[in-house]
Amino acid sequence: MNSNGIQHRPHSDILHKANNTRVLGTHHKYICRPFSNEATLDPSTLQFEFNQLMNNLSLRAFDLSFQELQQSFHELAEKMRGMEEQCILVQNDENYLQTVQKLMSRCASLGTIDGAELTEQYLTLVLNSSMKGRIQFHAKSRGSNGNNSSGINYDDAPVIMPTRQMFTLAMDAWAKLDLKRFQDNRRNALMPAQRAQQILDFMWEEYYTNPNGAVLKPDVIHYTTVLQALSNASSKKATQMAQNLLKQAEKRSGLQNFLIEKNSLSGLDPNLVPDRTCYNTVLYCLAKYFQSRDDLHGRLHSAQFIMGLMEEMMNKMELMADKLNDDAWMPNTRTYNLLLMACSRRPNGGGREAEKILEEMLLKAEHLVDHDIGAVILEGDQSVEDLEETSALPNIKPYNNVINAWLHDRSDEG
Repeated sequence: MNSNGIQHRPHSDILHKANNTRVLGTHHKYICRPFSNEATLDPSTLQFEFNQLMNNLSLRAFDLSFQELQQSFHELAEKMRGMEEQCILVQNDENYLQTVQKLMSRCASLGTIDGAELTEQYLTLVLNSSMKGRIQFHAKSRGSNGNNSSGINYDDAPVIMPTRQMFTLAMDAWAKLDLKRFQDNRRNALMPAQRAQQILDFMWEEYYTNPNGAVLKPDVIHYTTVLQALSNASSKKATQMAQNLLKQAEKRSGLQNFLIEKNSLSGLDPNLVPDRTCYNTVLYCLAKYFQSRDDLHGRLHSAQFIMGLMEEMMNKMELMADKLNDDAWMPNTRTYNLLLMACSRRPNGGGREAEKILEEMLLKAEHLVDHDIGAVILEGDQSVEDLEETSALPNIKPYNNVINAWLHDRSDEG
């Protein structure tokens, strides 16, 4: 436990079974100080205080400091535990989820490990006090003879499920951490990405095993978030994990079979098919890892291997764009810049290879340039940045990377 009172736990413990109920993270039991006498309050009073607390937190969520967010977590956990003890159902599920989501968003915006931990704990609170709590309500509302003693039909009570956005926020909190503190320890630098991926794995577990888990099926946004976290680590292991995660998304979305067996589009999950951002993020992992290496031994082999992987991914993007008849998957300016970034560190032949890639970019962007006046053709409110996002229009970076490629080229031409 750190100075702020946050309980740090091993990332390997993020999936933990307690009392036959899957929860995210360790079974906190709401972590905090001993509970007050919430369970002894009159049910109507407890419900009123809970609603009042939620309204107050909803209004102030984005202005709270870390200490206030932590205190709010404790207060909310107490109220939920008291309601759980008295079998009181949350009457306004939407307000409850929206408020917790606001609190999680604020925690994630702090950009600290403590903030990421607390974001995850809010998510754990929803999982524990909602899914598990409903089961407890049902059991406690029945006497020893099995009859409902409370007069409430708990069988018909809706199950509160955390939203996909909550899981995205929990992942995002880890993905956007400032990793400068980990510069001296590459192993620790991978931890935030591992935490984000374990949350993704938990979503899949709930989707496959929880009767109400259909709403938790991950989508491409969750995969992109984890990939972004992996791209921050700049390590061989992170690069391998990113490649494996992309392959998982291709397989589970149906894209793998679609490209190999030429199945119909009906077999694709449009919400899960990896997009250009996913591929560019993995390409960034490859290029950044290669640039971060200082050793010369074996670099020729590494350069050829990495360049081969990157070109294979670009070919796949073009194939997807062709088969899906959608240019949204075509390599864009960033895609080519990343390939050139890798070329700039290739010890033999990098300069010549970089020039070929730049020539390919210029050829693909030829129709976007008015050569008579030497200007880019823009339509309406379109900007140059818009074209770079949707096409392979070169900017200054490709030229800089070509120069760097020649500077590092140790061949006879270099």
